[in-house]
Amino acid sequence: MSGKVMRHLDIDSPIHSLWAGTKILWVPIVGTSIAFQLSWTTVGIGWAVALVLIGLSRLPRGVTPRPPKLLWIGLGISFFFALLSNDEPEAFGLGVGGVLDLGQFIAFAWLMTAMALLIGWTTRLDDIAAALNRLLRPFGRVGFPIKEIGTVLVVAVRTVPLLIEEVRVIVAARKLRPKTEDQPYLDAGADIAVALVVSTFRRAGEMARTLAARGGLRTPPPDRHRPGGRDLMAAVLGVGVVALVIVVG
Repeated sequence: MSGKVMRHLDIDSPIHSLWAGTKILWVPIVGTSIAFQLSWTTVGIGWAVALVLIGLSRLPRGVTPRPPKLLWIGLGISFFFALLSNDEPEAFGLGVGGVLDLGQFIAFAWLMTAMALLIGWTTRLDDIAAALNRLLRPFGRVGFPIKEIGTVLVVAVRTVPLLIEEVRVIVAARKLRPKTEDQPYLDAGADIAVALVVSTFRRAGEMARTLAARGGLRTPPPDRHRPGGRDLMAAVLGVGVVALVIVVG
């Protein structure tokens, strides 16, 4: 998968100027409302809003990742088996209910992926950590380890680009190896999966040693941003989308 994934892009846009906490709350709340009222109409509403937000973000061309060919092959196989379910309604004598249900789920999954990527492109990691610390602060009064939870979430976001780059390196190295005609595709996939797991644990060990050398988990930086007028507009938009989804769902 090529493109910038979960990397902040320093651009002056209305979405970049929003408080990180607004975006962190907006996406799961709107996504949950669509998930409970899942239909082509509600998914379409979600995508319409997402495209408007992406346009307001003024993202450069080429930033959108291109899914690998293996993903398209997997989707084709999934749709083929969904077609075999032969559920209603029918089209050209074939039951396409399973295909429609699968397409609906995939459209929703891509919608949430796009919104998560939008947060990564428009929000600095330090701002995410500070916003999470503020949002989770009430739970700290009852004993929740908010410092550790916030740090783990930020580290997880930070490792996504590293893992994607690791996958690229492993796949490229695999292509350079001499091909064996008698090796099944399943075995080749297993080799890549094992290499990826080993590499992931190695990366995790390196990151743990780096954190230990720096004195362990550090306190998230203070939240320098405060919700403003644009955050209020985003909140109103979110409430409007949720209400619309409930009405049409």
